[in-house]
Amino acid sequence: MLNYYRSRRHLDDVAEFLGSILDPRASPESRANVLHWLARIAETVTETDYPMGATR
Repeated sequence: MLNYYRSRRHLDDVAEFLGSILDPRASPESRANVLHWLARIAETVTETDYPMGATR
């Protein structure tokens, strides 16, 4: 059950980051920072030891 909520939390984080990237008021520096952290989240959820992560 906790694994589901952890996965759900990451999806919520991704949605928040995407909203920040699409905000027309965001500076290029802000977008670069958001993209950096979005990439880190993507790396985390695709790890083999992450619940429901990719299988390699």
